[in-house]
Amino acid sequence: AFSGETLESLGVQETRDLPLVTPGLVISQISSAQITLRGVSTSNLNLSGDPGVGVYLDDVYIARASAAFQDFFDTDRIEVLRGPQGTLFGRNTPGGVISIYSRAPSFESDGKLTATYGSEDLLRVEGAFGGAIVDDFLAGRIAFVRERRDGWLTNLFDNDDVDDKDLTSVRIGFRLQPSEAVSMVLRADYSKDKGTGSVFKATKPGLANDIGGVSPIGRRDAINANDRFTKDTRNKGASLRVNWDFAENWTLSSITGYRVHETADTGDLDDTQLQTAYFDNLSYSRTLQQELQVTSTSVEGLDWVAGVFAWWEDADATLDFPFPLFGIRPLTLSDIETFSIAGFFQGS
Repeated sequence: AFSGETLESLGVQETRDLPLVTPGLVISQISSAQITLRGVSTSNLNLSGDPGVGVYLDDVYIARASAAFQDFFDTDRIEVLRGPQGTLFGRNTPGGVISIYSRAPSFESDGKLTATYGSEDLLRVEGAFGGAIVDDFLAGRIAFVRERRDGWLTNLFDNDDVDDKDLTSVRIGFRLQPSEAVSMVLRADYSKDKGTGSVFKATKPGLANDIGGVSPIGRRDAINANDRFTKDTRNKGASLRVNWDFAENWTLSSITGYRVHETADTGDLDDTQLQTAYFDNLSYSRTLQQELQVTSTSVEGLDWVAGVFAWWEDADATLDFPFPLFGIRPLTLSDIETFSIAGFFQGS
């Protein structure tokens, strides 16, 4: 577990950075995150499979691997749980869970504004402000981050920079405290991540080199791709958590979440100036989650939690390779609807 202050002092700004401080955690990426924890993962990052390591944002499950890259601005804490999670996290995962908790609204006023400038014209501006709107009844908080930098790889084909960053993200939250026994936290977030995205770089000659293509093998700072790399990933969602202490040592919690994930990626697969391998990927996912929990410490020496988790997803994707090979143009179309419901109990 890492507090927000610890993450900030270590320079851990997003999901990709977590392996630097978490033993046993590996995150590989193309355009999606393949997360491995203690050697357990899954190679199926398509709509037909769920990640082997689940990612949650404020207790709401993030279904698609391409949405797992989250920026840690205004974060309260990060928890990395190793091993199978089949009880306290509703979407069963064999490898573990990365649970991200954003800073909740508070009745105490606070705020911050930071700016960072670095190499490759990096500019990151981050801010957060919150406090009471109605004393002891309603509090609010807003947080944002804007980050951009030039790419650190040069495409020799057109002399453009690639692997840049262009991120805009904002969160807003409200806390409602109608009584001592009832509290509600409503959150909403939106993020847009654009630029060239992840690029494919040859580390040894491929088939395209056999027919006259040229890859800059051995150069860490260059590619040679005739097709442009583009990325446009958008995430938005809302969640509502209600806690009700309906009796002494008894709490009923409701977690409701709705999320939408959209991504559009294009890129060159052969790292040469030849038109031999190119992809165009579009995907869309929307999910709805409802969880109810009852927790109790009413029996001395026994803590327990029981509940039910329901989850629904509607997702579709199109993966197109526009350049035909031997007269065949590969095209993958996916349209999947999933519904899951589970009850759970755990005591200690």
